[in-house]
Amino acid sequence: MSTDIEAKVASCTICEKFKSKDYREKLLPHDVPKLRYIKVGADIMHDARKNFLILIDSFFHWMDMSFSHRAEGLDYWDLLREHNNAPLTGLNVSPAQILFSGQVRTPAAMSLATLQPIVQEGIYEALLAKQKKAKELHDKTIRRMGVGFKEGDRIVIQTGMTTGNQE
Repeated sequence: MSTDIEAKVASCTICEKFKSKDYREKLLPHDVPKLRYIKVGADIMHDARKNFLILIDSFFHWMDMSFSHRAEGLDYWDLLREHNNAPLTGLNVSPAQILFSGQVRTPAAMSLATLQPIVQEGIYEALLAKQKKAKELHDKTIRRMGVGFKEGDRIVIQTGMTTGNQE
């Protein structure tokens, strides 16, 4: 009986129109660059009626920002230093340690040991492993695999708030 119900629901255009739309697709991760500054992300941040250009390198996740002033109450240089000194999720190194082999000085108290340079090895392999694990975890949550269509199949196209049947 359950197969009959599934077959009826699958052929019902009203059911298709109102069924849940929150499907997750397989994760298609970007290639991890092997060198610094091969792939850089950019975005615009708007704060206190001022625009800032934010740049993030895809290899070592170093964040930089272009601005020529201090905003009211915020020191963006300190925020950037704190971000670049923070360990990356899933790795025990920070962007500063990858780029400079050490931490960047901040106003916060730091020991001399944390400022000593240590060359970081195997970062590329660690980033690949981290990306692979993220993909595996994401792909476990896929609720629906890709659907193949044939010529003449009836489909439903949803655009914004309206839905229409197409042949």
